[in-house]
Amino acid sequence: MRNVMVIIIAALVGIVAGIVVSELIGMIGYLFLNKIIGIKYLPIVFAVVFACIGPSIDKRFIRFSTRN
Repeated sequence: MRNVMVIIIAALVGIVAGIVVSELIGMIGYLFLNKIIGIKYLPIVFAVVFACIGPSIDKRFIRFSTRN
């Protein structure tokens, strides 16, 4: 159950991070190149990557928090 929650939260954070990075790329491209540029599916890619990496990071934090 914890893994499912970690995957869902990581995917949501990945979507938000992907939107932010995509908007930053668009703003920088508009400022320097005077045209709108961007990566089409960046939020989806970030969501998948974050959902894959999230459980391993969570396990690492659980392992280090149980040490005495």
